Amino acid sequence: MKKTICLLALFISTMAAAGSPPPFSDIIRNADGSIREMVQSSEYLKSVGQSLPNGELGALEYCASQGMRLPTIREWLQLAASLGAPEIIEVSQYRGEPNYYLAKVQTPDGGVDSFYVGSPWASGYQRPEGDLGKGYFWSSSVHPDAWKTLHIFNSTLGFDQPGFYDYDYY
Repeated sequence: MKKTICLLALFISTMAAAGSPPPFSDIIRNADGSIREMVQSSEYLKSVGQSLPNGELGALEYCASQGMRLPTIREWLQLAASLGAPEIIEVSQYRGEPNYYLAKVQTPDGGVDSFYVGSPWASGYQRPEGDLGKGYFWSSSVHPDAWKTLHIFNSTLGFDQPGFYDYDYY
């Protein structure tokens, strides 16, 4: 069984101020200090007949077991904007700005959040130092009409990378 090389970061779910990035905790690591690789959801895999070995947990379930949760893609993008990436534009404020696309995601409480995301290539994004600036990180966000469409944060470029959950590579 293969695992997507996606990294995991947790955060405490209290926001400092509206529009600011949430306080992120440390990246989850193995006992040897290496970054732990995980699938997004072990429960979802079980629901489609694919279980993880030895009762391993996916990122969503692991976070919940620690009293935390995965960040939403909106929260990841707020972090990226604080580092120079394009700001999120709310649907009601979008005026046809070039190089933006509409993101539609399910929120942790089951609602729908829609907003526009800017292209990272037209920004002054400065990726974070250390491991947080070197990879792909799960978000809790999925497309509300297509659960297999996940939103992954690319910390190297500072943008949302929607992708299809490929069952051969999880």
